[in-house]
Amino acid sequence: MTSSTQVAPIQSLRAVYRDSVSGAIVPLPTIVNFRTRFDCKAGEYIILWNDVKTVFKNPMHVMHEDVAVPFLADEDFDFEPLRISAYPGVTLNVVIEAPETGVESQRVQISPMVSPTSSTDPPLSSYNGVPQNLERPSKDKSHSLASSITQDSQPDADPNIAKDNLGNHSQPTVEHDNGPSVDGLEDGQEQGKSGVDEYYVRGLSYYKGKDIPKDYQKARDFFLLAANQGHIGAQYILGCMYQNGYGVTRDCIEAMEWYEMSAEQGCANSQYSLGQMYDCGYGIGKDRYKAMEWYQRSANQGYAMAQFCLGDLYYTCEDIINYPKALEWYQKSADQGNAKAQNGLGNLYFNGQGVTYDFFKGLKWYRKSAVQGYSAAQCKLADIFYNGIGVTTDYAKALELYQKAAEQGHARAQCALGDLYYRGHGTAVNYTKASGLYLRSAAQGNSAAQYKIGLAYCEVDNDPSKAVEWFQRAAELKNTDAMGALGSMYETGNGVAKDPLMALRWRSAASAIVGL
Repeated sequence: MTSSTQVAPIQSLRAVYRDSVSGAIVPLPTIVNFRTRFDCKAGEYIILWNDVKTVFKNPMHVMHEDVAVPFLADEDFDFEPLRISAYPGVTLNVVIEAPETGVESQRVQISPMVSPTSSTDPPLSSYNGVPQNLERPSKDKSHSLASSITQDSQPDADPNIAKDNLGNHSQPTVEHDNGPSVDGLEDGQEQGKSGVDEYYVRGLSYYKGKDIPKDYQKARDFFLLAANQGHIGAQYILGCMYQNGYGVTRDCIEAMEWYEMSAEQGCANSQYSLGQMYDCGYGIGKDRYKAMEWYQRSANQGYAMAQFCLGDLYYTCEDIINYPKALEWYQKSADQGNAKAQNGLGNLYFNGQGVTYDFFKGLKWYRKSAVQGYSAAQCKLADIFYNGIGVTTDYAKALELYQKAAEQGHARAQCALGDLYYRGHGTAVNYTKASGLYLRSAAQGNSAAQYKIGLAYCEVDNDPSKAVEWFQRAAELKNTDAMGALGSMYETGNGVAKDPLMALRWRSAASAIVGL
């Protein structure tokens, strides 16, 4: 309890962002002081997240030193209203999306709050130099990591498509909005005060289409001028452009060469991107050990996605599995707010892998991930509420969470949501919605959904021949329920010609899989 005369302590906050090129944390120059609030339930001074959002545009999370400050929750994991612990006497960092989305107003008042003060932290140092060689330098390909790649090995699929499920590593987005400001630059200024860095800034202005029409070809020309003189940011973005075909013909060999130049200078983004290319086989055969090397270099610099991917390799790859290592790297990434890593931590605690089983810690990390909209965590939480694992069974809550994940295209969530509509759990029975969800999931290769479509043809539509067709699809994906059902159909001649040998074959195949 606080007395009526006690004055709540002051909490200082400042906006910071992660530089898209170097990966370094860069502070903005203004510090804002908040009067904290005392939370009687938590027994401590706190800051409301809505207060933070009133002053800072698009805040993502708050950091104390190198650790993300978590939202406080009660014993029921109720996060509302969102709030964090106060750390009077230190300045907390509010991580924002980009340098241009910092403090909305230096003197926006939140009652009670005092005026902001000036920070003496220096801005990110820039590259300075004078353009000398404007031609592209020749590369000694005999020493390049991409030297052995053939053009035929490039992928046909868009490399920017993310893989959704845990165990698959997401390709980074390459629409970078974190570059230096381009305000005040006009055409023809490329040889102005800043030298090589100004080429990079001009390239960014065309790349992002800020204040001028977006033009990837012009962006590429300016980035090339800067990259030829060793600008690691320009080299990195050229790698992104060649990987995705922005203003150039898509060429993963060229992309890897530019990434390598930047990565060898210490660019965490490029190191991560090289890890992705080896991990996913973009332009080169998959090599998980090479991927691990590059992820490690990037992760050591604090790059959250590289930390997650490194942890995920330790969690999923049969010849690499090391759950304690997975825990270590998931934790580092999760502490920076990475939703996929938070989900990974939930799995480790929930399954007791690399750590003592702890249902509540698993639930906590699933919730943190789900709050950020990560579909795999939403689906896992829905499973917990649907099956009543450690909580009271709540079909309505399960339906809500499955719905959120299904809307993002999560195949298993679509199938599970179909089950709720099919059985009338948490909602009225609706076979039309159920079949639509099963079909969406089945189209993604989900064998459980394919099996359930077969069941629907048997139980609802009375079309055994269609049921056999769907059971066959699921059985070929080694779905044991479908194998058993197919065996029964062949045994009775329902929807297919009676065939005792085929019936025995499918039942034996199912038994072999389940170990009976």
